[in-house]
Amino acid sequence: MWPQGLFPAPVTTRLAVALVAVAVAGAFALSGGLAAGELSVDPTPSGPNEAESTHALRMTVESGDAVAGAAFEDVLVDYSLAQPTADVSNVGVNDIERIGIDRGDDDRGTRVDVTADEIGSVSGQKDGAAVRVDIGGNYTIEAGDEVIVVLQTVQNPQNAGTSEVELTVNTQGGATSATGPVIYEQHDAAVTFPDQTSGGETVT
Repeated sequence: MWPQGLFPAPVTTRLAVALVAVAVAGAFALSGGLAAGELSVDPTPSGPNEAESTHALRMTVESGDAVAGAAFEDVLVDYSLAQPTADVSNVGVNDIERIGIDRGDDDRGTRVDVTADEIGSVSGQKDGAAVRVDIGGNYTIEAGDEVIVVLQTVQNPQNAGTSEVELTVNTQGGATSATGPVIYEQHDAAVTFPDQTSGGETVT
């Protein structure tokens, strides 16, 4: 047993720090789970050469960002930053699954509190490696909000690997951008063998 006055305080401190870390991690997991200023990109399916992949992008707005307190006008999703590069030339108005705002960044995944359901136009840029979406309606982005963009019929690149994607909000003035990784990975096909047990006689 340790002599009185030695070591109990550090042990207690470590336990308290651990409990705080667990509490913070739990609260973070219950929210959108994305740090301010970061971009999350989730392609489904994520395999290379998938012709109709759905890409979900999430970006949290910080208090110092130009778009904080501004009207939500448009978004530009740019895959041209690095190789391998996805192709969004087939993305049109009907392929915008969701664009909106998660107020306070407190919802899981791509759930939104405000849906930008008035799409003005969709235009391809950078030889099909970028797409810009104009938004109608009257929506205001606040600090702490999470901007959600979900695009369908994205053509994943032919090769597997990790690339970079940039999401820019309000490209015409007072823009805010965030860049994040996107991973394209080859999934091995699962092979199931049928039960080949025989009920016949044993040969000796």
